[in-house]
Amino acid sequence: MPKPTELLTAALSALATETEADDALAAIDGWKPVDWRRALLDLPLDERGYYERFEVDHRAAIARLWDWWGKAREDDPRLRPETVGCFGFYLLMVVAIHCSERARFHGDSDVVVDVGGRPVPAAAISAELVEDDWVRRAIEQLYDPKFGRARSGDGSEAKQARKGWQKIDFGSLRFHRHGTTSIILRGRSARPEDSPSLEIAFKCLIYPYQRQAPIAMATRSYASDYSAFTADDSPMAGVWASHESWILMSFLPGQTLAERLRSRPKVPPSARKVTIRQIDIEELDRLGGALLYALSEMEKLGCRHQDLAPSNIIVQDRGDRVQIRFIDLGVNHLYTRTLPGEPLGEAKYAAPEVRRVGRGNGEADLYSLGRLLLAISGAELQPDGSLPNHTYVLSIGMARLIEDLVDARPGYRLLVTPIDPGRSRLDQVSEVFRREMELIRESARLAPEGALEKLRSHSPGAGTVSRQGRIMRVRKRQSGDSPHLRQAQRLQRWAWVAAVLVWATAALVVTWWAEDLGISWQAKWIEMVNNVLAKAGTDVKPFTAMRLHGYDMPDPMGNLPARIVGASFALVNARLYLNLFAELSPLSQLPRAGRQRLLTIATEVGLRSMAVLPSLSVIVPTLFQGDWWTISTQLSLIWTAVVFSVFIAFERDTHRRARAEGLSTVPELEFPPGRLARWRPTLILYCVGALGMGTLIMLGLVQDVLVYACFVTAINLSIYYFKSAGSDAPRVRTELSRAFLAAERLDHLKARRASEEAAAKS
Repeated sequence: MPKPTELLTAALSALATETEADDALAAIDGWKPVDWRRALLDLPLDERGYYERFEVDHRAAIARLWDWWGKAREDDPRLRPETVGCFGFYLLMVVAIHCSERARFHGDSDVVVDVGGRPVPAAAISAELVEDDWVRRAIEQLYDPKFGRARSGDGSEAKQARKGWQKIDFGSLRFHRHGTTSIILRGRSARPEDSPSLEIAFKCLIYPYQRQAPIAMATRSYASDYSAFTADDSPMAGVWASHESWILMSFLPGQTLAERLRSRPKVPPSARKVTIRQIDIEELDRLGGALLYALSEMEKLGCRHQDLAPSNIIVQDRGDRVQIRFIDLGVNHLYTRTLPGEPLGEAKYAAPEVRRVGRGNGEADLYSLGRLLLAISGAELQPDGSLPNHTYVLSIGMARLIEDLVDARPGYRLLVTPIDPGRSRLDQVSEVFRREMELIRESARLAPEGALEKLRSHSPGAGTVSRQGRIMRVRKRQSGDSPHLRQAQRLQRWAWVAAVLVWATAALVVTWWAEDLGISWQAKWIEMVNNVLAKAGTDVKPFTAMRLHGYDMPDPMGNLPARIVGASFALVNARLYLNLFAELSPLSQLPRAGRQRLLTIATEVGLRSMAVLPSLSVIVPTLFQGDWWTISTQLSLIWTAVVFSVFIAFERDTHRRARAEGLSTVPELEFPPGRLARWRPTLILYCVGALGMGTLIMLGLVQDVLVYACFVTAINLSIYYFKSAGSDAPRVRTELSRAFLAAERLDHLKARRASEEAAAKS
């Protein structure tokens, strides 16, 4: 006697070719639900297995059966209507299996099948199939709780399943969407007076997945595991009943987070601007806050989700606010069957330990939360597990929080975020998130808008001091006296020093230039100096005594090289500090020792020196001896090269230690060449040229001094002012921020280990 799948193979061929009455079709036409169940359970769950069994791939099988369904199903004389409905259900299962495979192994969310030369969405095929009365009849017969382990007499689970089954109005069922292991139908309750809600969600396990014991067991026990947590005010969907092949729940209106993310306009960033790509701040604020609130409420109920993915999150927009609800709790056991490497589709939201062994502890939801916040903001983790560069441009504080959530090792999560063990962890994470969002909103409000503001953004300071002041006031309002506030105050003071020095330097250069040109003007700052020194007038006589022998004024052409080079260096270095370094510091709240302490101090000194020394290198030759501009330029360039080398050494050391400790939030390469590393060869070449030409000028061997000065000025303004201190600034801030945060995480990891060792000894 032929096996069910052999009969099915022959019958499918007869349907596709529209042959006359066939023995296989005749045999199948007499099948009972138990025979169909046996054949459906034997369906292969992968494309290759299906091809080997039926000698046709999923897409071709769907196209053939869909063509038959559309043309001949209503008047096919070879089959009873019941059999036609079961063939429709078979097609529904093949479509669901295909969508499952495309989602798991290819990351496809919207599967399309070519039918008759035109693309048809798989969801549209499933929707039309479920519209058919005989297909719904097949669903009712083939998911009947009399099949499977939860039969009558099997205890409370079986009774609950049968009671829930009686509440389904099968005539109202309609297709809702495909899941990874299921199809979700929507309908009405047959007993609204005895039901938690009028609308139901009927999650039907894809038939052959019932052979997978972990999946079938988790489905069967779903109601007993989670119904206690699904009260009316719970963030989880209400569970009515479950069987090893289905789950019955209250239907939650709204978009899934996956649908909401897909519906956002996608503007692919150019490669040049990928680091400064805009973040969806409004969506991150609304959805991120609502997500954290819902997770916190679920944690208070003593429940964990363990499968936080966009398709398992319902977003209900209430106008002035957004409410998040959860469905499909529990580990998705298919995650252990994904391909090696970066997981595709929604498997990437599962914590690595869940994908590895099929289970997770309380840290698994933290990882999923971090990835969801990234996705909401419009970003994704890099394949090596590190955060994308533009996350650090958004906010160092938010990058710190997300790093603290998405580390691949469960023990490294919430390493830096201060957590009081006596309070809800997610409540505390939510507080940190709200504080950082307030700072992000303040920064966004101060972002340049309009042509005039964008033009002003090219000024040396670009509003850094005022922005720092406003952000610092927000932080002070949030947390009072805190380490982050004290650091922000210190950095703002340095920004003030840099800003005052750059304007003082610019005023000095412009004033001396005006005197060289014989231009008389009322310089108020000189008048103030004269008043302090009890001198009268608005000329520069108080500074005349500072000039050394040979420094003639006025001498327009003789002093022109010093003026233009000094002005260009003042502008470049001011913008370099205020745009790149003013808001960064490697200092840690925890003590460091040895090489790390030395590199930290050297990096901090280098950062702050960039606020002062470049301006001094312009002020000194301007006040004392104009011919010193060459040696001053050389010293300034050499110091900058040394400082950048210190920064690179700090980055290399931190990266090496972080990879040795297994921090997944740093790039996987031995040391990824950053923007500073690319700058250094150019800067060294510039130093060598400046040293050589400057020495020749000082020795009197070169006469075209003005040509050289104009060349240096052009390089300063074109390359260093607009590119290095302008368009490259976010990239440099990003790599330094990444290194400083990694060093901070290493400090806390070391402190945690020391605390654990002390506790073990005591």
